[in-house]
This record gives sequence, C-alpha cells and structure tokens, in this order.
Amino acid sequence: MEKKLVIRLIGAFSATDGEGNPFVLAGRKDRAVLAFLAAHPARPIARERLVELIWPEAADGAGRASLRQSLSTIRKAIPQSDPLLVDRDTVAFSLDCATTDVKMLEDGSRSERIIGNMPLANGEAFLDDLGGISAEFDTWRATEHSRIVSLVSDLVDGVARNAEGSGDINKAVAALSQLVSLDPLNEASQRRYMRALIASGQANSAIRRYQMLEKLLQDELGVTPEQATRAVLTEAKERAGQGAVKGSDHPIAPTQPAPSEDAVPELVVYRFRDLSDDADTRQFAEGLSDSIAGALSLVSGLIVVSRPDTSRPNGADADPTEARERFALHGNVRKTGHQIRVGARLIGQPSGRVFWAEDYDRTLDDVLTIQDEITQRIAVELRIKLSEGEKIRVLANYTKNLQVWTRLMRADVLINTLVEEDNIQAQKLLKEALEIDPACAAAWGELADSFIGDCMAGRHARPKSEYLDEAMRAAQMALEVDPSFTHALNNISFVEMFQGDYSKASETSRKALAAAPRNPEIGANSAYVLVFCGHTVEAQQIIRRAIEATPIPPMWYVTVDGICFYVLGQYDAAIETLEAAVRLVPESALARPYLVGALMEAGAADRAERIAAEIYQVQPDFALSDWPGADFSDPVLSERLKDSLIRAGVKP
Repeated sequence: MEKKLVIRLIGAFSATDGEGNPFVLAGRKDRAVLAFLAAHPARPIARERLVELIWPEAADGAGRASLRQSLSTIRKAIPQSDPLLVDRDTVAFSLDCATTDVKMLEDGSRSERIIGNMPLANGEAFLDDLGGISAEFDTWRATEHSRIVSLVSDLVDGVARNAEGSGDINKAVAALSQLVSLDPLNEASQRRYMRALIASGQANSAIRRYQMLEKLLQDELGVTPEQATRAVLTEAKERAGQGAVKGSDHPIAPTQPAPSEDAVPELVVYRFRDLSDDADTRQFAEGLSDSIAGALSLVSGLIVVSRPDTSRPNGADADPTEARERFALHGNVRKTGHQIRVGARLIGQPSGRVFWAEDYDRTLDDVLTIQDEITQRIAVELRIKLSEGEKIRVLANYTKNLQVWTRLMRADVLINTLVEEDNIQAQKLLKEALEIDPACAAAWGELADSFIGDCMAGRHARPKSEYLDEAMRAAQMALEVDPSFTHALNNISFVEMFQGDYSKASETSRKALAAAPRNPEIGANSAYVLVFCGHTVEAQQIIRRAIEATPIPPMWYVTVDGICFYVLGQYDAAIETLEAAVRLVPESALARPYLVGALMEAGAADRAERIAAEIYQVQPDFALSDWPGADFSDPVLSERLKDSLIRAGVKP
C-alpha cells in the first residue's frame, strides 16, 4: 500500500511525501491554494471561489489563468500520486493518496504527536506563514484557527485529565502548559496548571504563572483574578515558603552542571610494544604511539599523557581516591612476513575494565599510510567512547588523510566554544585542510559552521549578511562535492532562520534530522533552529536526545537546552542549565544573554546585572543591534528578552 502525502496546516504550511521527505512549493499563493483545498478534503471547490480568495484584485480572466498556472505548479511539485481532482469548473483534494494533520487530529490519529509539535508560542495555530494573501483568505484563516484551537484544546484537556488521573504529573504539566497557551484567558485552565506546577514541586513557577495571568487579565479585560485563582496563589506561596521540593522546580531535569577540572578524564597512551623483536617494527610501534597521542590530544574534555611501556597494563599505579577518571591505551605490534598486526585496548583505571579493544591486520606496502589509518581509527573510537560520541565517526568518514582529519577535529572543538579567537583559528585550520583536500565535504561544512558561529555571537567585524553569504557558499560547496552530506542542510537552515524565513528553516532542519536521526550534531543543530522557529517542545526533545548520546556534551548543546527552558517559561531550570553552560566555556558569551533573561524573569535583577556585565568582559563590543539571538519567530518573546537585557544593562 502506497504511503500517503501529508499536508501540514497547523502552524506553518509544509508538505511531505510518503517517506516523510519534504517537498517545496516556493510560491505563497501556490501554498495557499493547496492549503485551502486540503482543508476541505473530498469537497469540490469552485474555481471562482479560489480566484476570489487568492487573486481578488485580478482582472477578468487573469485570475483563472493564475489559478491554472498555480494548479500546474502544484501538480509538478508533488512527488507521487496526484491528490488533486480537477475538472472544468471545480477542484477537489482527494484523501485516497493524501491526508492532512487537521484530518488526523479530527480522526484521533497521532493526535498527541501532532499536538506536541504545535508552535503555540506565536499565538497562531493555523497557516501562520500565509497571512496577508487577501482579506477574505485571512478571515477564513481566523475562523479555522478558532476551530483548530477548540479542537486541540479538547484533545489536550483529555490528555491532561488522563495524566492527572494516572498520577503522571510531569505529563499533566506539559499538557496544561499547552492548554493555557491556546487560551491564556481561561482562568479555570490556568488554575489547573498552577495546581499541577505545585504538585510537581514547582511552587515558584506557579507564583510566576499567577503574576503573568494577573497582568494579562488587567491588560486585556480590565479585571483581576477570581477568588479561586487567588486561593491557588496562596497555596503556592505556602509551598514555596516550605521549600517543598528543593531543586526540582521544573518538570524536566536540567542539564547536569559542568564537571570540575579534577573530574576531566585523563588518558595515558603507553608506548606500543614490539612483539617481533625487529628494529623496523620497533620504530613503527614507537611512531604509532606518538602519532596516536598527538591525534588524541585534540579531544575536548580529555587530558592526554604519553608514557613508556609498563608491565602494569591494568593501571595498578592509579590512585583510587582521585576524582579524575583515568584510562590507559595499550597496544602491541607484530610483523609476520609481509603482514603486520596492530592490537589496541582501552582500559579503565584502577578497575582494569576493558572498554574497547580492536586488532588491525594490514600489509607493509605503505607503512606511513598504515600508521595514519590506524591512528585515525583508534583516535575516532576513543573520541566516541570518551567525549563527543557518534558524531565523530560520521566526520571521520569524510577523509582518510590524517593531516586533514587532525585539522578537522581541532577545528570542530574550537568552533563549539563560540569564542572569537577560537573561531579565527578554526577557520585557518579548515582552509589548510581544504588546501590539502578540496573535496572534503566535512571541512566545507565545518567552515560554514564557523561563519554561522560569527553570526550567532553577534560579531560585527563584517556585516551579518556577509557571514551568512559565506556560510551558504561553504554549505553549497559541501553539497557539491558530496550531495549526501546532511550537515550542510543544517548549515542552510541556520542561514534561512537568520534571514527570517522561519517556515523554510523549520522544513530544512527537519529534512536534515530525518536523513540522520541518530547523529547528535544534526539533532542539536536542528533543535537550535526549531526553538527559534516556535517548535520548542519538539526542540527540547531533540536536544535531550543529543545530550544523552554525547559523553561530554559541548557547551552549545547545553545552551540550547537552557534556551528551551527559557522559552517554555521554566526559568529556574533555565538558570541552572545556562549556568552549567557558562561553566563549560567561561570565555564564551553565548549562554549569558539567555541567563540574564531568565534571571530577570525570576526576579533576580542583581544577579542578572552581574551576568550582563560579564558579557562585556568576554565580548567587549557586544550589542543587541548586532545579535540575532533574540530573533525568535514570536515577536512578543523577542521583545521580552530584549527588554530584559536592556533593563539589566546590555547595550541596545
């Protein structure tokens, strides 16, 4: 049975084929035509009705011609069975080979998943990217928006009640958060949400929720909260005063704090042993040990020490009272005729546990090539085990040249700090790598990352548009040399987001995620884009998976998690998580503006002002006018963050 096309009308318009791959309609009016037809499935729509909606100002005949062209464009763009039933006078959307998210909601199919991905923060739940097509189209959108909100409210209410009944308080909090986002003036829903927050140990968040509701009611209706709502506030204050559940003032646990310096793992690379009693083999073994130690020194969050061979392979000399985790890499080399075997094993100290072991059998045709190959392979496996996780294996697949690989790995570490001096050094390393191998897609992708990092940090040595142009060129070069290089789609989605095309950025980031669902780097990039595009619940689920898949998550992974907490209004969790990000890379300004915003929302203005001052210690030329980090798709959220930053002392 052929899988159906899916047209998404909730939030921004998008469409995917039966395999989940997005297909693009560039024209807004083409999207509007398909959206209107899909919103009325199996119902013939008169051509005149479509012309009135989409081309109301068109002269006689011109509107029908525009509709004919639009229908032709739509049918050419659809990658499989055509869902449009067209005759002389009408057009209909068939459900035989296509469906919509609204239809699935109405049928109860995958409703929780659809609701979980709804962009509730921007206040529009239906075709929020197609406003302004015409006055009549906007009227229809508003009517459908109200219907969708009512439908979703009923479904979310059911989810919340089931969760409350089963005692799943975290799920109830998440559902009620969505419910009040859909209808913020509904005091009964707000009271339920406040009670759920209190029950989950989030009394302070319940108090802040009341304060937000009080202001909203006064601004919108000129009234004060009801007595029943004030009673819930009293309960929240009593629980907060008792310190009910210290450290758990959020439904999702924040990212763990950064490890102390003493907790950073140490790896001792021992000189590989020659088992052949041959001078050439001994020299090869010594060179291999030194090469591996040099390559592993590029690992972030890992101390590498090189030592002569020892007769204590289990690391008996380690001090068991030390906080630092220690590992030992032991190896041996044996030559038999024209064959060489290299064995390596990673051992925990002082436990003696073998974490990883591998043997490599090669010929001696090219000893230096063998050395480079084995060095890279062992270094990749150890980085996967000890620091960055599986993303390193993906990057390693794009080059077999050790010189390129070492530059690529070092640049990756530097870019993740978001520090200007590191970024400059990373760009130098990547350009050197590309001089050696211009066809290395990963180097082009990392170069695009570096220019995106310049933009993220708000640097203004060059105009933002130039950074974005450089990033787009590098991403396109990566795809030119390797069309399967998924990371380039992440690069492109960042550019689209920073240019304000949130719908397209969401679409591109989801395409990248669908192509590489287990790659934490792809996931983290996609999460960053999606939270700015209004898909915060989805973004936090993705960034959590990326963090869990990475033994030592980079600072910016933790920052994305903190941004999600901030956008969701979970300010205590945001503060704890963003403080952890700052500790990971104190010389980076990336996390601090969001930490300032969370502290201001939590009423900690003094602390916020201190953190704001720290921004200028690490980035003296920081200014909001150059910083795109507040450019959320929701303008209210953007202005709220900017206002908090200015009040804390950040320069406009």
